[in-house]
Amino acid sequence: EAIRIYNKENPENKKKTINEIYGGYQRGQDKAADLLEEMTFRLESVGVKVSIIMHVKNKEIQDLYSDKTYQQLTSDVTQKYFNRIKRNVDIVAVAYIDREIALEKTGKKDFKGKEQTKGVIKDEVRKIKFRDSGYAIDAGGRLKYIVEEIPFNADAFIEAIEDALKKEVETAGVSLKDREEEDAKKEKENAKKASENSAKAKESKTDPERNQELLEQIKPAFTNKEFPKEILEQAKTYMKENDVPNFKDVESIPTAKLEEILRIVSQV
Repeated sequence: EAIRIYNKENPENKKKTINEIYGGYQRGQDKAADLLEEMTFRLESVGVKVSIIMHVKNKEIQDLYSDKTYQQLTSDVTQKYFNRIKRNVDIVAVAYIDREIALEKTGKKDFKGKEQTKGVIKDEVRKIKFRDSGYAIDAGGRLKYIVEEIPFNADAFIEAIEDALKKEVETAGVSLKDREEEDAKKEKENAKKASENSAKAKESKTDPERNQELLEQIKPAFTNKEFPKEILEQAKTYMKENDVPNFKDVESIPTAKLEEILRIVSQV
């Protein structure tokens, strides 16, 4: 999408890869991250809360102070995108498998006569880590009182978040009842806002193919000299009030506006 937007803005200098657009030096990735952020905010403005699920990988990290390296379990998404996502979410949780591995003798010896051993998994448990004081797992977030880790199941996940939110409220000196009433009021306001935004989005939506069909039906009203002038004036007044000066760039006109113009001229 970042490439498409760049090429639309620069038709004489089109590029094929994200590394080439906007002058390079990862400015293309910055644009893509901006689009991701913008889409998240747009979805939330109409009441859709966003959760992002990624795969994980082991990454070699170099400590800035000691210059030593260590491994960290983190997202396999490009770090630039992951950092942008992390700064806009409340929780960064990592699901992983905690294994207990024991060394057992194999009954064999190596060429030096030393007893050989192998690692055997004695136990493994699936867990979710919300924060890691050892930085071996790249988890974190804004919830101050959330537990460090939980078993991998939905009930434990919901309980951990609810408990953390309740403690945030209690330490802020607000009763849970007052907060619930405040949240209910905000939820009602958000639902109203989401409905208004949805209506606005529908009004501004453009369907180029549908627009061409509508224009073919509207044209006779503006080209036929015998068409009733009073109805034509109604259509022109609507166009003036709704920022539709003409039909030259018909593909960019919101489809709902053309449908209204057609409704007016169809009164004949």
